Amino acid sequence: VHFDLVMTDTCLMASLESAQAIAPYADYLAASEETLPGLGSNYEEWLQCLYDEPECGPVRVGRIVCDATQILYAEGDNDVYRKGLTFSLIDLGKIDKVAEAFNAYMKEVVSLIPDPAAFGQYLNAVSTTDRFQATEMWDLYDLARRGIKGGISKETGIAVEKAVDDVVLYSIRQAYHPYCHGLSVYLRYSDDRRGSLDRLARSCSNPWQLAFLDAVNLKWDAPEWVTDVVGEIPQLKNELYTVKYDAGVSENLSQTSLNIYSGNL
Repeated sequence: VHFDLVMTDTCLMASLESAQAIAPYADYLAASEETLPGLGSNYEEWLQCLYDEPECGPVRVGRIVCDATQILYAEGDNDVYRKGLTFSLIDLGKIDKVAEAFNAYMKEVVSLIPDPAAFGQYLNAVSTTDRFQATEMWDLYDLARRGIKGGISKETGIAVEKAVDDVVLYSIRQAYHPYCHGLSVYLRYSDDRRGSLDRLARSCSNPWQLAFLDAVNLKWDAPEWVTDVVGEIPQLKNELYTVKYDAGVSENLSQTSLNIYSGNL
């Protein structure tokens, strides 16, 4: 069975990884980058449209799903639902081009890791990227846009932006997510959820994304096929990022001095 459109009434599903997984089985995906409220989608509204217009094509249905869901919560009194809602329509036939552009972007990010100053500049630049309730989900377009200011080449960053613009056919976003563009990616910087990384690795086909996760999560290793593709993966070295200092206090306790003698700021 090949579907014209898959609509997910599930949180955080408008992601590159989900779109890649669904692409072999459908032409379009309607989903949310953010968590969805408990009431879910506005089924009454868009099902009525299908009843009234049975010849309606998948792109029109997807747009109606987005708009109908927005209407449902815009008329409610829950501020979080009304201002946090996102929904987008994604052309799955073009998702491979997004993955290609994203892999080129992550390859440049990984190349910065051996230089703490350069990598620190990148992390600082992308620190305010639009993210969602699950903070490991980053809006892809916003990540690329900010990454250019953090050392990623303009050519690479703009290629990601254009690919996202091309694949996201329609999207809604509210006040809490002013910079989201309809498609997110999974990136995590800590080792506390290695099980999540294992599950991602079983379905993710983006080698440089997995290489980055391997590099920054010191207790997790990407599958062997990743190193076959990208080669040796650089690793963060704690000693390069550890700030060592001596602290002193004046005799009258009015001033504190710090003597920083190693590490990067």
